[in-house]
Amino acid sequence: LEKLRGRLMFCRTLCFGRFAAVALRALNAACARAGVGKTRGTVNTQRNLHPDLEHALLTLARVLRQSPSRILRVAYLVPVLLFTEGAGEPDSTGRFIGTIGGVLLDPSDGTYRYFGGTLSQSVMRALTSESANPIAAVEVLAVWAALALWEERVSNRALLGFVDNDPAKHALVRGSSPGADLAACVDAACALEIRAKALCYWERVP
Repeated sequence: LEKLRGRLMFCRTLCFGRFAAVALRALNAACARAGVGKTRGTVNTQRNLHPDLEHALLTLARVLRQSPSRILRVAYLVPVLLFTEGAGEPDSTGRFIGTIGGVLLDPSDGTYRYFGGTLSQSVMRALTSESANPIAAVEVLAVWAALALWEERVSNRALLGFVDNDPAKHALVRGSSPGADLAACVDAACALEIRAKALCYWERVP
């Protein structure tokens, strides 16, 4: 476990960036459970993979197989600009209603696109099961939707993205979050970023 963790930490800076944060966090927890680094007599010799670690490593392996080396097209010197927004508030019945939207502007050819929509109640039930106000996860879902919709436009491009929530921005920058639902949303967004071979920089804007 320690050897795998060390190799992931080394490769993370060279290859797959923030996406490895999920696998590294799961590995750190596995090392703690196994007693790695403690006195030899107290090491836990259990060899079953924890479900979180298994999921993280399988996802990481799939992304590495599907994502070739990142090469930016030097013809595009100006980044794509992406503004996303997530919002949520309870309705008259107390249900949390989540909405997402985004605007893309490509200065290289003047392309302007936008989208907006309401998240399904099944998605909102899943998010509110962990947090009474999962606005950060909703904000990241807006980023995920934008990358999914406009993957061809951002492919092999530098992207300057703006979100209206500090926890969402920090989670996107780190590539993970202590909250399971927010971490899963960030994981999905990072996977799309890697698949598109986009070079993304995230910032906060009101």
